[in-house]
Amino acid sequence: MKDSISRKIFIVCNYIFFIIFSLTIILPFINIITISLSETKMMGFQLFPSKLYFGAYKDLFTRGSLVRPFVNSIIITVMGLATSLFFTITFGYAIMKKDLIGLNVILVIIMIPYFFNGGMIPNYLLVRDLKLINTYWAVVLPKAIGFTYLLLARNYFRSLPESLSESARMDGAGEWRILFKIMLPLSKPIIAAISLFYGVSYWNEWFKVILYIYDQSKFTFQVVLRNLVVESQNVQTGTGTQEVGENIKMAMTLVGMIPILIVYPLLQKHFAKGILVGSVKG
Repeated sequence: MKDSISRKIFIVCNYIFFIIFSLTIILPFINIITISLSETKMMGFQLFPSKLYFGAYKDLFTRGSLVRPFVNSIIITVMGLATSLFFTITFGYAIMKKDLIGLNVILVIIMIPYFFNGGMIPNYLLVRDLKLINTYWAVVLPKAIGFTYLLLARNYFRSLPESLSESARMDGAGEWRILFKIMLPLSKPIIAAISLFYGVSYWNEWFKVILYIYDQSKFTFQVVLRNLVVESQNVQTGTGTQEVGENIKMAMTLVGMIPILIVYPLLQKHFAKGILVGSVKG
């Protein structure tokens, strides 16, 4: 009886905790939507705007100065996602083999940069010497491989039956064919999981853009949003410099969330399985 009562108390406490935790996420999101749909500056928190006003979104999408940064964010995300997936999948497949010569040495080499970083200045000098300054590759290449995602990919490949690759080798298939024809079709969960992580990382990237890119025409949507929200900068329009209201800032914040909100439900069915298997196998 005591176990039954204690379990009920535990379940009730869990519900209370997760309800409070959910509200801390949902209520700020609702506040963002409310402010973006309000014509005047709101005081305090409100669940609904007193009067619906879509002028902020209309003004946002008619400003040419905001279209280019949004496109730049898409370009960097696509470039980064393709690059990171290629190197992570191929590298993860290579170190998946337990009989790989020098495997332990390779793992130590790739672990060292993960725990010990040279710092901002050495990284900048490296990017500069590689002639990548003021290019999108300056943002993409330094974070092309994430150590955690590499281990997830390796462990997932190890969870697949070895008989599949062995039978393919007996039929004369090479490693590239085994990877792309056999392993990848069976690896949709882990590919979906690391794609989401990489995609969110590249989409939200702003610091490396400021650090390595000085051409403002190459700034991303997140950099412009950061300048508006944090530094309260004005926006240059066709008729001159215009002050940006809170509703436009919140509208930009919401628009910046939309791509991730669209992609996540499409990958969700594979996401949990990929993380679970990639974390415990191997």
